[in-house]
Amino acid sequence: MQELEKAKQGSGKIMEEIIKISDAYKNFNYSTISKLLEESIQQPILSEREKYLLNLVETGEKDFLQKQLDYFSNNEARYCPFCLQDISDDYKAGLVAKIQSILSDFVKEHCRKLSEFLLEEINFNFTPFIKLNSCMESSELLNKINSSIQENNRVIQKKINSPYTCIYDDIIDITFLLIELEKSLKNLDKERDEYNKNIVNTKSIIDRLVSI
Repeated sequence: MQELEKAKQGSGKIMEEIIKISDAYKNFNYSTISKLLEESIQQPILSEREKYLLNLVETGEKDFLQKQLDYFSNNEARYCPFCLQDISDDYKAGLVAKIQSILSDFVKEHCRKLSEFLLEEINFNFTPFIKLNSCMESSELLNKINSSIQENNRVIQKKINSPYTCIYDDIIDITFLLIELEKSLKNLDKERDEYNKNIVNTKSIIDRLVSI
């Protein structure tokens, strides 16, 4: 009787919707990003100080460089917090100008194009669909796609951090995996509908109870 009551209420139905894959993943331009990664940008002649500042950016220390800029931009700053030596206003002005040049002219210009190709991983909870046949296949395909996105983002970030370096690392094409995932998700959606229909099918339960 409990089984019949559950069927009447439809309490076992899978209510979650199947994820829709954004066009941002389908329209990813592999040719353009490869050209950007391999692009050779002429490195300017830098002083030792500028080389040091540039190295901070390339090794992922842009936030540290920004803190330096904030400190030396302060009119009340009278000594260097790193070497503890007194600093003149002219020295501060020159250092601020160099840092601003590295942060704006260098980082922003090269990050803008490259960062457009950084993709977020596709998140979807397959737990409610665990009883359906296509659940495992869909989950495995999504994991492969996300692993590829992680690797592609790593390569792109490598170029962002070192824009003067030509990057020849491969960008993984996930087009085929996306096609396969959409097929699998479509099957999963059909299986969910069929599963939900069976959940509320009280006639077969009543017939079974009558035959007892």
